[in-house]
Amino acid sequence: MKTLRITRLAALLALFAASGPIHAALVLIDDIQFGKRSVVLDEITGRAWLPLSKTAGQSFNEVFKTVNGNNTNWKRWRIATADQVGALFSHGGVDTSGIPDTANARAVQRVMSLLGGPLTTVEQDGLKITRIDGMVWDKPPGKSSAYLGGFLQVTQDGTDIEGVAQSGRFDLIPKNGTSPMIGTFLTFQAANPVPEPETWAMLGLGLTTLLLRTRRRK
Repeated sequence: MKTLRITRLAALLALFAASGPIHAALVLIDDIQFGKRSVVLDEITGRAWLPLSKTAGQSFNEVFKTVNGNNTNWKRWRIATADQVGALFSHGGVDTSGIPDTANARAVQRVMSLLGGPLTTVEQDGLKITRIDGMVWDKPPGKSSAYLGGFLQVTQDGTDIEGVAQSGRFDLIPKNGTSPMIGTFLTFQAANPVPEPETWAMLGLGLTTLLLRTRRRK
């Protein structure tokens, strides 16, 4: 009977973990450089994120020089990649995989309330889209447009960055240009990542299978 209860518990755990991603995994934490509750931590990846308000109005080149210069306070920070920002959005509850629509607006607003940057609502293909402007290191893989999932406008490719899409439109500004509406996504690995929901699901299913086999042998 005890083994059966454990088996059921493991199965329920696996089902819960497989039912969907863990959202709202973003929390504010204290930072020695910026003060109390000043930096966003993605509890799934263990990455810390600097609010966009800290770099808004600075060009990509200026931010690059800051994090790669001699100032030791900034040496832990790096300009994020599109994949890293995509994971950040996903763990905040934003769907970046499909066609952007208004269903994501609340999740985007929550992420933005933590990241401290401006929101833009534009109409695209008959849909009102809430979008976040921010610069990253590279263009999203497989994306021909200048935004990620319709919500994040980004710089172009790697070291040959030509510009960043401005808020609400697709005009480009040079990488040494500035806009009060655009910041740069900075991140560093602050903690050990925790297993993704899919990993928990596999662990739960594995435990269930093991317990069932043990029970059959008895």
